[in-house]
Amino acid sequence: MPEIRDLLDAAVGAATPVDIDAIRHRARQRRARRRLFQTGVVFTAVIALTAGLLAHNLAGDTSREPVAAGPGKITSGPVLPFWSLLSTGAPAFPSGALVSDVAKWNGRWYAGGSMFSPAVTVGLEPVVWSSADGTAWQRAWDLGRVNLGSATTVRFVATDAALLLFEVGTPGTRLWRTTDGTHWSQVGLPWEDGVLADLASGNGHYLAAVLGKGPPDQLWSSTDAVSWTAIAFDGGPHRFDAVAITPDGLLAGGADNPAIGRPTVWSSRSGTGWKATALTPDPGEVTALGQRGSRSLAAVTSYRVANGQTQDAGASLWYSSGAAWSRASVIGSAPSHATTIASLPSGVVALQATGDALAVSTDGVSWVGGAVPSGVDMISAIAVEDDAVYVLAQSSIGTDAWRLSLVPPSPMTTVPPPDAPVCRTEQLSVTMAGINAVGGGQWSAAYWVTNPSPTACRLPGSITVDLLAASGTRLRMLVHQQPAGHDVVLRAGPAKPGNPPPAGTTAYFDVFFTMRDMPGGGGDCPTPLVEPAAIRVTFGTTVGPVRIDGQGIAYCRDAVSVDGPAAIS
Repeated sequence: MPEIRDLLDAAVGAATPVDIDAIRHRARQRRARRRLFQTGVVFTAVIALTAGLLAHNLAGDTSREPVAAGPGKITSGPVLPFWSLLSTGAPAFPSGALVSDVAKWNGRWYAGGSMFSPAVTVGLEPVVWSSADGTAWQRAWDLGRVNLGSATTVRFVATDAALLLFEVGTPGTRLWRTTDGTHWSQVGLPWEDGVLADLASGNGHYLAAVLGKGPPDQLWSSTDAVSWTAIAFDGGPHRFDAVAITPDGLLAGGADNPAIGRPTVWSSRSGTGWKATALTPDPGEVTALGQRGSRSLAAVTSYRVANGQTQDAGASLWYSSGAAWSRASVIGSAPSHATTIASLPSGVVALQATGDALAVSTDGVSWVGGAVPSGVDMISAIAVEDDAVYVLAQSSIGTDAWRLSLVPPSPMTTVPPPDAPVCRTEQLSVTMAGINAVGGGQWSAAYWVTNPSPTACRLPGSITVDLLAASGTRLRMLVHQQPAGHDVVLRAGPAKPGNPPPAGTTAYFDVFFTMRDMPGGGGDCPTPLVEPAAIRVTFGTTVGPVRIDGQGIAYCRDAVSVDGPAAIS
Protein backbone atom coordinates (compact mmCIF):
# COMPACT_ATOMS: atom_id res chain seq x y z
CA MET A 1 0.00 0.00 0.00
CA PRO A 2 1.28 3.53 -0.68
CA GLU A 3 2.81 5.04 2.40
CA ILE A 4 0.31 6.92 4.56
CA ARG A 5 2.45 10.07 4.51
CA ASP A 6 2.46 10.21 0.70
CA LEU A 7 -1.28 9.72 0.46
CA LEU A 8 -1.96 12.35 3.09
CA ASP A 9 0.13 14.76 1.04
CA ALA A 10 -1.73 13.82 -2.15
CA ALA A 11 -5.16 14.23 -0.57
CA VAL A 12 -4.56 17.82 0.53
CA GLY A 13 -4.85 19.13 -3.02
CA ALA A 14 -8.36 17.73 -3.37
CA ALA A 15 -9.71 18.23 0.14
CA THR A 16 -9.93 20.57 3.08
CA PRO A 17 -6.44 21.63 4.20
CA VAL A 18 -5.23 19.92 7.35
CA ASP A 19 -2.15 20.31 9.51
CA ILE A 20 -0.41 17.11 8.43
CA ASP A 21 2.86 18.09 10.14
CA ALA A 22 1.04 17.98 13.46
CA ILE A 23 0.07 14.38 12.72
CA ARG A 24 3.47 13.27 11.58
CA HIS A 25 5.37 15.20 14.28
CA ARG A 26 8.02 16.09 11.77
CA ALA A 27 8.33 18.75 9.11
CA ARG A 28 9.28 17.32 5.76
CA GLN A 29 8.90 18.68 2.28
CA ARG A 30 9.64 16.66 -0.82
CA ARG A 31 10.75 17.85 -4.18
CA ALA A 32 8.37 17.39 -7.07
CA ARG A 33 8.84 14.04 -8.79
CA ARG A 34 10.21 14.50 -12.29
CA ARG A 35 8.53 12.30 -14.85
CA LEU A 36 11.09 9.77 -16.03
CA PHE A 37 9.72 9.56 -19.54
CA GLN A 38 8.07 12.54 -21.22
CA THR A 39 7.32 10.87 -24.53
CA GLY A 40 3.83 9.52 -25.09
CA VAL A 41 4.93 6.15 -26.45
CA VAL A 42 2.87 3.04 -25.88
CA PHE A 43 5.56 1.07 -24.07
CA THR A 44 7.14 2.97 -21.17
CA ALA A 45 9.68 0.48 -19.92
CA VAL A 46 13.44 0.37 -19.67
CA ILE A 47 14.53 2.78 -22.39
CA ALA A 48 17.10 3.98 -19.86
CA LEU A 49 19.18 0.95 -20.87
CA THR A 50 21.26 2.86 -23.40
CA ALA A 51 24.24 1.60 -25.35
CA GLY A 52 26.60 3.31 -22.94
CA LEU A 53 25.10 1.54 -19.94
CA LEU A 54 24.97 -1.80 -21.70
CA ALA A 55 28.64 -1.61 -22.63
CA HIS A 56 29.43 -2.02 -18.94
CA ASN A 57 28.97 -4.94 -16.59
CA LEU A 58 25.76 -5.61 -14.70
CA ALA A 59 27.05 -5.75 -11.16
CA GLY A 60 25.68 -8.12 -8.55
CA ASP A 61 24.69 -11.76 -8.17
CA THR A 62 24.69 -13.60 -11.50
CA SER A 63 22.60 -16.55 -10.32
CA ARG A 64 19.11 -15.46 -11.33
CA GLU A 65 15.80 -17.24 -11.46
CA PRO A 66 14.57 -17.81 -15.04
CA VAL A 67 11.73 -15.65 -16.29
CA ALA A 68 9.94 -15.92 -19.61
CA ALA A 69 10.80 -13.00 -21.90
CA GLY A 70 9.93 -13.07 -25.56
CA PRO A 71 9.02 -15.74 -28.07
CA GLY A 72 9.75 -19.02 -26.32
CA LYS A 73 12.94 -17.77 -24.68
CA ILE A 74 14.02 -17.92 -21.04
CA THR A 75 15.83 -14.99 -19.48
CA SER A 76 18.45 -15.23 -16.77
CA GLY A 77 18.80 -11.49 -16.31
CA PRO A 78 16.70 -8.35 -15.87
CA VAL A 79 12.96 -8.44 -16.47
CA LEU A 80 10.68 -5.83 -18.00
CA PRO A 81 7.40 -4.39 -16.69
CA PHE A 82 4.38 -5.10 -18.91
CA TRP A 83 1.27 -2.99 -18.25
CA SER A 84 -2.26 -3.86 -19.38
CA LEU A 85 -5.20 -1.48 -18.99
CA LEU A 86 -8.13 -3.36 -17.42
CA SER A 87 -10.65 -0.51 -17.34
CA THR A 88 -12.84 -0.16 -20.41
CA GLY A 89 -14.62 3.02 -21.46
CA ALA A 90 -14.85 5.53 -18.62
CA PRO A 91 -12.38 5.38 -15.69
CA ALA A 92 -13.13 2.69 -13.11
CA PHE A 93 -13.88 5.27 -10.40
CA PRO A 94 -15.58 8.67 -10.65
CA SER A 95 -13.61 11.90 -10.65
CA GLY A 96 -13.23 12.97 -7.03
CA ALA A 97 -12.71 9.43 -5.72
CA LEU A 98 -9.44 8.94 -3.81
CA VAL A 99 -8.73 5.21 -3.58
CA SER A 100 -5.98 4.21 -1.17
CA ASP A 101 -6.11 0.40 -0.92
CA VAL A 102 -7.53 -2.63 -2.69
CA ALA A 103 -7.91 -6.28 -1.67
CA LYS A 104 -9.50 -9.50 -2.90
CA TRP A 105 -11.63 -11.35 -0.37
CA ASN A 106 -14.13 -14.21 -0.79
CA GLY A 107 -13.75 -14.05 -4.57
CA ARG A 108 -14.56 -10.33 -4.91
CA TRP A 109 -12.46 -7.19 -5.14
CA TYR A 110 -12.82 -4.38 -2.59
CA ALA A 111 -11.38 -0.88 -2.84
CA GLY A 112 -11.47 1.76 -0.13
CA GLY A 113 -10.83 5.47 0.21
CA SER A 114 -12.68 8.79 0.13
CA MET A 115 -14.92 10.83 -2.19
CA PHE A 116 -14.89 14.58 -2.75
CA SER A 117 -16.19 17.04 -5.34
CA PRO A 118 -17.21 16.58 -8.12
CA ALA A 119 -18.28 13.04 -7.20
CA VAL A 120 -20.23 14.24 -4.14
CA THR A 121 -21.20 17.68 -2.81
CA VAL A 122 -20.14 16.86 0.74
CA GLY A 123 -17.08 14.69 1.34
CA LEU A 124 -17.46 11.04 2.28
CA GLU A 125 -15.01 8.77 4.08
CA PRO A 126 -14.54 5.92 4.52
CA VAL A 127 -16.02 4.63 1.25
CA VAL A 128 -15.88 1.02 0.03
CA TRP A 129 -16.32 -0.03 -3.62
CA SER A 130 -16.85 -3.63 -4.76
CA SER A 131 -16.18 -5.45 -8.03
CA ALA A 132 -16.61 -8.99 -9.31
CA ASP A 133 -13.73 -8.79 -11.80
CA GLY A 134 -11.66 -5.74 -10.82
CA THR A 135 -12.74 -3.74 -13.88
CA ALA A 136 -16.28 -2.47 -13.14
CA TRP A 137 -16.73 -0.99 -9.65
CA GLN A 138 -19.82 -0.05 -7.63
CA ARG A 139 -20.00 1.87 -4.36
CA ALA A 140 -20.87 -0.70 -1.68
CA TRP A 141 -20.73 1.14 1.66
CA ASP A 142 -20.09 4.50 3.28
CA LEU A 143 -21.11 6.34 6.45
CA GLY A 144 -22.81 9.17 4.57
CA ARG A 145 -20.40 11.67 6.11
CA VAL A 146 -16.75 12.48 6.80
CA ASN A 147 -15.63 10.36 9.74
CA LEU A 148 -12.00 11.13 10.59
CA GLY A 149 -11.07 14.11 8.45
CA SER A 150 -10.51 15.05 4.85
CA ALA A 151 -7.01 13.60 4.41
CA THR A 152 -8.04 10.01 5.06
CA THR A 153 -6.70 6.72 3.72
CA VAL A 154 -7.65 3.10 4.35
CA ARG A 155 -5.82 -0.20 4.65
CA PHE A 156 -7.48 -3.59 4.09
CA VAL A 157 -6.62 -6.86 5.82
CA ALA A 158 -8.31 -10.00 4.50
CA THR A 159 -8.69 -12.91 6.95
CA ASP A 160 -10.58 -16.18 6.62
CA ALA A 161 -13.43 -14.92 8.79
CA ALA A 162 -13.67 -11.24 7.86
CA LEU A 163 -12.42 -8.30 5.83
CA LEU A 164 -10.92 -5.55 7.99
CA LEU A 165 -10.60 -1.88 7.07
CA PHE A 166 -8.21 0.39 8.93
CA GLU A 167 -9.35 3.99 8.47
CA VAL A 168 -6.46 6.42 8.98
CA GLY A 169 -7.10 10.16 9.30
CA THR A 170 -6.23 13.34 11.14
CA PRO A 171 -7.28 12.21 14.65
CA GLY A 172 -5.91 8.68 14.45
CA THR A 173 -6.99 5.22 13.28
CA ARG A 174 -10.34 3.40 13.36
CA LEU A 175 -10.96 -0.27 12.58
CA TRP A 176 -14.02 -1.55 10.71
CA ARG A 177 -15.00 -5.21 10.16
CA THR A 178 -17.34 -7.03 7.76
CA THR A 179 -18.25 -10.70 7.36
CA ASP A 180 -20.39 -10.26 4.24
CA GLY A 181 -18.78 -7.34 2.36
CA THR A 182 -21.85 -5.16 2.84
CA HIS A 183 -22.41 -4.52 6.56
CA TRP A 184 -19.56 -3.00 8.52
CA SER A 185 -19.13 -2.58 12.28
CA GLN A 186 -16.51 -0.66 14.22
CA VAL A 187 -13.99 -2.48 16.42
CA GLY A 188 -11.99 -0.73 19.14
CA LEU A 189 -8.21 -0.34 18.83
CA PRO A 190 -5.79 0.26 21.73
CA TRP A 191 -3.92 2.76 19.56
CA GLU A 192 -6.86 4.70 18.08
CA ASP A 193 -5.05 7.98 18.75
CA GLY A 194 -2.07 6.83 16.67
CA VAL A 195 -1.72 6.92 12.88
CA LEU A 196 -1.11 3.60 11.13
CA ALA A 197 2.05 3.98 9.01
CA ASP A 198 2.41 0.40 7.72
CA LEU A 199 1.04 -3.07 8.37
CA ALA A 200 2.47 -6.48 7.48
CA SER A 201 1.15 -10.04 7.77
CA GLY A 202 2.72 -13.48 7.61
CA ASN A 203 3.15 -16.73 9.51
CA GLY A 204 -0.22 -16.18 11.21
CA HIS A 205 0.84 -12.85 12.70
CA TYR A 206 0.36 -9.12 12.01
CA LEU A 207 2.81 -6.29 12.68
CA ALA A 208 1.86 -2.60 12.65
CA ALA A 209 3.97 0.57 12.74
CA VAL A 210 2.07 3.41 14.42
CA LEU A 211 2.90 7.11 14.61
CA GLY A 212 2.04 8.27 18.09
CA LYS A 213 0.85 11.71 19.16
CA GLY A 214 4.37 12.25 20.44
CA PRO A 215 7.68 10.45 19.93
CA PRO A 216 8.50 7.65 19.76
CA ASP A 217 6.72 5.76 17.01
CA GLN A 218 5.35 2.40 18.14
CA LEU A 219 5.20 -1.25 17.03
CA TRP A 220 2.17 -3.44 17.72
CA SER A 221 1.62 -7.17 17.10
CA SER A 222 -1.50 -9.31 16.68
CA THR A 223 -2.60 -12.80 15.72
CA ASP A 224 -5.96 -11.72 14.24
CA ALA A 225 -5.47 -8.01 13.33
CA VAL A 226 -8.21 -7.13 15.86
CA SER A 227 -6.60 -7.61 19.30
CA TRP A 228 -3.22 -5.89 19.53
CA THR A 229 -0.27 -5.98 21.93
CA ALA A 230 2.36 -3.25 22.18
CA ILE A 231 5.93 -4.36 21.46
CA ALA A 232 8.47 -3.13 23.97
CA PHE A 233 11.20 -1.42 21.98
CA ASP A 234 14.39 -0.31 23.71
CA GLY A 235 16.08 2.96 22.86
CA GLY A 236 14.73 5.69 20.68
CA PRO A 237 12.94 7.71 19.79
CA HIS A 238 12.83 6.08 16.38
CA ARG A 239 10.91 6.67 13.17
CA PHE A 240 9.08 3.61 11.78
CA ASP A 241 7.89 3.84 8.18
CA ALA A 242 7.75 0.20 7.10
CA VAL A 243 7.38 -3.27 8.63
CA ALA A 244 7.68 -6.82 7.32
CA ILE A 245 7.30 -10.38 8.58
CA THR A 246 9.95 -12.72 7.20
CA PRO A 247 10.70 -16.45 7.62
CA ASP A 248 13.34 -15.40 10.16
CA GLY A 249 11.24 -13.01 12.24
CA LEU A 250 10.23 -9.35 12.21
CA LEU A 251 11.63 -6.30 10.41
CA ALA A 252 11.00 -2.61 10.95
CA GLY A 253 12.45 0.15 8.80
CA GLY A 254 12.73 3.89 9.12
CA ALA A 255 15.30 6.22 10.67
CA ASP A 256 17.13 6.27 13.96
CA ASN A 257 15.38 9.45 15.10
CA PRO A 258 12.11 11.19 14.20
CA ALA A 259 13.89 14.02 12.36
CA ILE A 260 16.36 13.39 9.54
CA GLY A 261 18.27 10.39 10.84
CA ARG A 262 20.11 7.50 9.24
CA PRO A 263 18.19 4.90 7.23
CA THR A 264 17.93 1.96 9.62
CA VAL A 265 16.50 -1.57 9.64
CA TRP A 266 15.65 -3.26 12.96
CA SER A 267 15.36 -7.06 13.08
CA SER A 268 14.06 -9.43 15.75
CA ARG A 269 13.34 -13.14 15.93
CA SER A 270 10.28 -12.87 18.18
CA GLY A 271 9.65 -9.20 18.88
CA THR A 272 12.02 -8.99 21.83
CA GLY A 273 15.65 -8.04 21.46
CA TRP A 274 15.95 -5.90 18.33
CA LYS A 275 19.14 -5.41 16.32
CA ALA A 276 19.60 -2.10 14.51
CA THR A 277 21.50 -1.90 11.19
CA ALA A 278 22.21 1.50 9.67
CA LEU A 279 22.25 1.04 5.89
CA THR A 280 24.01 4.30 5.00
CA PRO A 281 25.53 7.18 7.00
CA ASP A 282 23.62 9.67 4.84
CA PRO A 283 20.47 11.33 6.17
CA GLY A 284 17.33 9.52 5.07
CA GLU A 285 14.89 6.75 5.90
CA VAL A 286 13.84 3.24 4.91
CA THR A 287 10.50 3.71 3.14
CA ALA A 288 9.59 0.11 2.16
CA LEU A 289 10.48 -3.46 3.11
CA GLY A 290 9.89 -6.70 1.22
CA GLN A 291 10.97 -10.30 0.78
CA ARG A 292 12.28 -12.30 -2.20
CA GLY A 293 12.78 -15.94 -1.23
CA SER A 294 15.30 -15.94 1.61
CA ARG A 295 16.37 -12.35 0.91
CA SER A 296 14.99 -9.35 2.78
CA LEU A 297 14.70 -6.17 0.71
CA ALA A 298 14.63 -2.49 1.61
CA ALA A 299 14.12 0.79 -0.25
CA VAL A 300 15.94 3.89 1.01
CA THR A 301 15.32 7.56 0.34
CA SER A 302 18.20 9.90 1.15
CA TYR A 303 17.62 13.54 2.09
CA ARG A 304 19.41 16.86 2.02
CA VAL A 305 18.49 20.13 3.66
CA ALA A 306 18.58 23.23 1.45
CA ASN A 307 17.30 26.66 2.50
CA GLY A 308 15.67 25.13 5.53
CA GLN A 309 13.70 22.59 3.50
CA THR A 310 14.10 18.83 3.39
CA GLN A 311 14.41 17.44 -0.13
CA ASP A 312 14.88 13.97 -1.60
CA ALA A 313 18.51 13.45 -2.60
CA GLY A 314 18.41 10.06 -4.27
CA ALA A 315 17.21 6.51 -3.76
CA SER A 316 18.77 3.08 -3.32
CA LEU A 317 17.65 -0.52 -2.96
CA TRP A 318 19.18 -2.98 -0.48
CA TYR A 319 19.11 -6.71 0.20
CA SER A 320 20.10 -9.07 2.99
CA SER A 321 20.41 -12.85 3.08
CA GLY A 322 21.29 -12.87 6.74
CA ALA A 323 22.67 -10.34 9.18
CA ALA A 324 24.53 -8.09 6.69
CA TRP A 325 22.86 -5.70 4.25
CA SER A 326 24.29 -4.84 0.82
CA ARG A 327 23.37 -2.19 -1.72
CA ALA A 328 21.73 -3.62 -4.84
CA SER A 329 22.81 -2.59 -8.34
CA VAL A 330 20.32 -0.57 -10.38
CA ILE A 331 20.47 0.04 -14.12
CA GLY A 332 18.64 3.30 -14.75
CA SER A 333 16.97 4.98 -11.77
CA ALA A 334 15.46 3.55 -8.60
CA PRO A 335 12.15 5.03 -7.39
CA SER A 336 13.06 8.16 -5.44
CA HIS A 337 10.59 7.35 -2.66
CA ALA A 338 9.47 3.72 -3.00
CA THR A 339 6.51 2.86 -0.78
CA THR A 340 5.86 -0.74 -1.86
CA ILE A 341 8.02 -3.79 -2.63
CA ALA A 342 5.83 -6.52 -4.14
CA SER A 343 7.16 -10.04 -4.66
CA LEU A 344 5.82 -12.23 -7.48
CA PRO A 345 6.76 -15.74 -8.63
CA SER A 346 8.52 -14.19 -11.65
CA GLY A 347 10.30 -11.34 -9.85
CA VAL A 348 9.97 -8.39 -7.55
CA VAL A 349 8.71 -4.82 -8.14
CA ALA A 350 9.50 -1.63 -6.20
CA LEU A 351 6.93 1.14 -6.70
CA GLN A 352 6.45 4.68 -5.45
CA ALA A 353 3.04 6.18 -4.80
CA THR A 354 3.56 9.62 -6.30
CA GLY A 355 5.32 10.11 -9.60
CA ASP A 356 5.79 7.32 -12.10
CA ALA A 357 8.96 5.47 -11.15
CA LEU A 358 9.43 1.77 -10.53
CA ALA A 359 12.18 -0.84 -10.57
CA VAL A 360 12.00 -4.56 -11.33
CA SER A 361 14.27 -7.49 -10.54
CA THR A 362 14.33 -11.28 -10.63
CA ASP A 363 16.33 -11.67 -7.43
CA GLY A 364 16.38 -8.38 -5.50
CA VAL A 365 20.11 -8.01 -6.18
CA SER A 366 20.21 -6.52 -9.68
CA TRP A 367 17.41 -4.13 -10.66
CA VAL A 368 16.28 -2.26 -13.78
CA GLY A 369 14.52 1.10 -13.52
CA GLY A 370 11.31 1.70 -15.42
CA ALA A 371 8.13 3.74 -15.50
CA VAL A 372 4.36 3.50 -15.37
CA PRO A 373 2.16 4.09 -18.43
CA SER A 374 2.06 7.59 -19.85
CA GLY A 375 -0.53 9.78 -18.12
CA VAL A 376 -0.54 8.00 -14.76
CA ASP A 377 0.07 10.52 -11.96
CA MET A 378 -0.12 8.41 -8.81
CA ILE A 379 -0.34 4.74 -7.90
CA SER A 380 -3.20 4.68 -5.41
CA ALA A 381 -3.38 1.01 -4.40
CA ILE A 382 -1.95 -2.37 -5.30
CA ALA A 383 -2.68 -6.03 -4.61
CA VAL A 384 -0.68 -9.08 -5.65
CA GLU A 385 -2.71 -11.73 -7.48
CA ASP A 386 -1.04 -14.85 -8.86
CA ASP A 387 1.96 -13.64 -10.91
CA ALA A 388 0.86 -10.03 -11.41
CA VAL A 389 0.28 -6.82 -9.52
CA TYR A 390 -3.24 -5.38 -9.66
CA VAL A 391 -2.83 -1.58 -9.67
CA LEU A 392 -5.30 1.26 -9.20
CA ALA A 393 -3.69 4.41 -10.59
CA GLN A 394 -4.86 8.02 -10.79
CA SER A 395 -4.62 10.20 -13.88
CA SER A 396 -6.04 13.59 -14.78
CA ILE A 397 -9.37 11.98 -15.73
CA GLY A 398 -9.85 9.58 -12.83
CA THR A 399 -8.71 6.25 -11.38
CA ASP A 400 -8.17 3.25 -13.66
CA ALA A 401 -7.37 -0.41 -13.06
CA TRP A 402 -4.16 -1.86 -14.51
CA ARG A 403 -2.34 -5.17 -14.47
CA LEU A 404 1.45 -5.11 -14.05
CA SER A 405 3.23 -8.29 -15.09
CA LEU A 406 6.86 -9.27 -15.48
CA VAL A 407 6.01 -11.95 -18.06
CA PRO A 408 5.29 -10.67 -21.59
CA PRO A 409 2.35 -11.84 -23.67
CA SER A 410 2.71 -15.05 -25.66
CA PRO A 411 3.51 -14.42 -29.35
CA MET A 412 1.26 -15.58 -32.15
CA THR A 413 1.71 -15.22 -35.90
CA THR A 414 -1.60 -14.95 -37.72
CA VAL A 415 -2.50 -15.57 -41.36
CA PRO A 416 -3.92 -12.31 -42.73
CA PRO A 417 -7.45 -12.24 -44.11
CA PRO A 418 -7.61 -11.56 -47.89
CA ASP A 419 -9.16 -8.12 -47.41
CA ALA A 420 -6.42 -6.72 -45.12
CA PRO A 421 -4.39 -4.14 -47.10
CA VAL A 422 -0.64 -3.98 -46.73
CA CYS A 423 0.39 -1.45 -44.08
CA ARG A 424 1.60 1.92 -45.22
CA THR A 425 4.76 3.26 -43.63
CA GLU A 426 2.94 6.27 -42.21
CA GLN A 427 0.49 3.92 -40.42
CA LEU A 428 3.16 2.38 -38.22
CA SER A 429 4.75 3.42 -34.94
CA VAL A 430 7.96 1.56 -34.03
CA THR A 431 9.24 1.84 -30.46
CA MET A 432 12.05 0.19 -28.55
CA ALA A 433 10.57 -1.93 -25.75
CA GLY A 434 13.73 -2.76 -23.81
CA ILE A 435 16.56 -5.23 -23.27
CA ASN A 436 16.31 -8.77 -21.93
CA ALA A 437 18.78 -11.59 -21.35
CA VAL A 438 18.03 -14.80 -23.26
CA GLY A 439 20.86 -16.97 -21.90
CA GLY A 440 24.18 -18.14 -23.25
CA GLY A 441 25.65 -14.65 -23.17
CA GLN A 442 23.06 -13.44 -25.67
CA TRP A 443 20.70 -10.50 -25.19
CA SER A 444 17.61 -9.32 -27.03
CA ALA A 445 16.66 -5.75 -27.94
CA ALA A 446 12.89 -5.85 -28.46
CA TYR A 447 11.04 -3.43 -30.73
CA TRP A 448 7.28 -3.04 -30.87
CA VAL A 449 5.35 -2.14 -34.03
CA THR A 450 1.95 -0.52 -33.43
CA ASN A 451 -0.76 0.50 -35.88
CA PRO A 452 -2.34 3.66 -34.39
CA SER A 453 -4.39 4.31 -37.54
CA PRO A 454 -8.18 3.74 -37.61
CA THR A 455 -7.94 0.80 -40.05
CA ALA A 456 -6.35 -2.65 -39.80
CA CYS A 457 -3.44 -3.49 -42.07
CA ARG A 458 -1.18 -6.40 -43.02
CA LEU A 459 2.49 -6.22 -42.00
CA PRO A 460 4.89 -8.25 -44.20
CA GLY A 461 6.58 -10.93 -42.12
CA SER A 462 9.98 -10.57 -43.79
CA ILE A 463 12.20 -7.90 -42.25
CA THR A 464 15.48 -6.11 -42.97
CA VAL A 465 17.21 -4.27 -40.14
CA ASP A 466 20.11 -1.94 -40.92
CA LEU A 467 22.33 -1.02 -37.96
CA LEU A 468 23.44 2.57 -38.50
CA ALA A 469 26.37 4.63 -37.24
CA ALA A 470 25.82 8.18 -35.99
CA SER A 471 26.74 9.40 -39.47
CA GLY A 472 23.93 7.31 -40.97
CA THR A 473 26.23 4.80 -42.68
CA ARG A 474 25.32 1.11 -42.43
CA LEU A 475 27.32 -0.94 -39.93
CA ARG A 476 25.48 -4.19 -40.56
CA MET A 477 22.42 -5.46 -42.43
CA LEU A 478 20.25 -8.15 -40.81
CA VAL A 479 17.64 -10.06 -42.80
CA HIS A 480 14.91 -12.42 -41.59
CA GLN A 481 12.73 -14.09 -44.23
CA GLN A 482 9.36 -15.41 -43.02
CA PRO A 483 7.66 -18.26 -44.91
CA ALA A 484 4.92 -17.29 -47.33
CA GLY A 485 1.59 -16.55 -45.65
CA HIS A 486 3.16 -15.58 -42.33
CA ASP A 487 2.40 -11.90 -42.54
CA VAL A 488 0.96 -10.21 -39.44
CA VAL A 489 -2.37 -8.41 -39.23
CA LEU A 490 -2.39 -5.33 -36.99
CA ARG A 491 -5.85 -4.29 -35.90
CA ALA A 492 -6.62 -0.58 -35.62
CA GLY A 493 -5.06 0.90 -32.49
CA PRO A 494 -7.42 1.75 -29.59
CA ALA A 495 -7.97 5.35 -28.50
CA LYS A 496 -6.45 4.58 -25.08
CA PRO A 497 -3.92 1.76 -25.52
CA GLY A 498 -2.61 -0.27 -22.65
CA ASN A 499 0.96 -1.37 -22.16
CA PRO A 500 1.18 -3.75 -23.93
CA PRO A 501 -1.77 -2.84 -26.15
CA PRO A 502 -4.69 -5.25 -26.59
CA ALA A 503 -3.99 -8.45 -28.51
CA GLY A 504 -3.66 -8.04 -32.24
CA THR A 505 -2.76 -4.34 -32.26
CA THR A 506 1.00 -4.76 -31.84
CA ALA A 507 3.75 -6.93 -33.30
CA TYR A 508 7.32 -7.24 -32.11
CA PHE A 509 10.68 -8.14 -33.57
CA ASP A 510 13.93 -8.93 -31.74
CA VAL A 511 17.55 -8.04 -32.48
CA PHE A 512 19.83 -10.57 -30.77
CA PHE A 513 23.38 -9.64 -29.85
CA THR A 514 26.26 -10.66 -27.59
CA MET A 515 27.86 -8.14 -25.25
CA ARG A 516 31.10 -8.30 -23.37
CA ASP A 517 31.32 -9.41 -19.73
CA MET A 518 27.59 -9.97 -19.31
CA PRO A 519 25.98 -12.44 -16.86
CA GLY A 520 25.10 -15.82 -18.30
CA GLY A 521 28.52 -16.71 -19.72
CA GLY A 522 28.87 -14.02 -22.36
CA GLY A 523 32.52 -13.35 -21.58
CA ASP A 524 34.65 -10.81 -23.41
CA CYS A 525 34.02 -9.86 -27.01
CA PRO A 526 36.50 -11.60 -29.32
CA THR A 527 36.38 -8.52 -31.56
CA PRO A 528 35.74 -4.83 -30.79
CA LEU A 529 32.39 -3.78 -29.41
CA VAL A 530 30.01 -2.09 -31.89
CA GLU A 531 27.46 0.47 -30.70
CA PRO A 532 25.00 1.51 -33.44
CA ALA A 533 23.40 4.90 -33.04
CA ALA A 534 20.11 3.90 -34.72
CA ILE A 535 18.38 1.19 -36.70
CA ARG A 536 16.48 1.36 -40.01
CA VAL A 537 13.71 -1.20 -40.47
CA THR A 538 12.04 -2.34 -43.69
CA PHE A 539 9.15 -4.86 -43.67
CA GLY A 540 9.14 -6.97 -46.81
CA THR A 541 10.09 -4.74 -49.72
CA THR A 542 7.27 -2.20 -49.49
CA VAL A 543 6.78 -0.98 -45.90
CA GLY A 544 9.50 1.34 -44.65
CA PRO A 545 12.21 2.14 -44.13
CA VAL A 546 11.46 3.37 -40.58
CA ARG A 547 14.37 4.87 -38.66
CA ILE A 548 14.61 4.61 -34.86
CA ASP A 549 17.25 6.77 -33.19
CA GLY A 550 18.88 5.88 -29.87
CA GLN A 551 18.07 2.20 -30.33
CA GLY A 552 20.51 1.32 -27.54
CA ILE A 553 22.24 -1.99 -28.32
CA ALA A 554 25.92 -2.82 -28.13
CA TYR A 555 27.21 -6.06 -29.64
CA CYS A 556 30.34 -7.98 -30.49
CA ARG A 557 31.06 -7.62 -34.19
CA ASP A 558 29.58 -10.49 -36.25
CA ALA A 559 27.50 -11.64 -33.24
CA VAL A 560 24.11 -10.16 -34.07
CA SER A 561 20.92 -11.48 -35.69
CA VAL A 562 17.22 -10.64 -36.04
CA ASP A 563 13.87 -12.42 -35.55
CA GLY A 564 10.31 -11.40 -36.32
CA PRO A 565 7.92 -9.86 -36.68
CA ALA A 566 5.24 -11.76 -34.74
CA ALA A 567 1.90 -10.60 -33.35
CA ILE A 568 1.18 -9.96 -29.68
CA SER A 569 -1.65 -12.34 -28.81
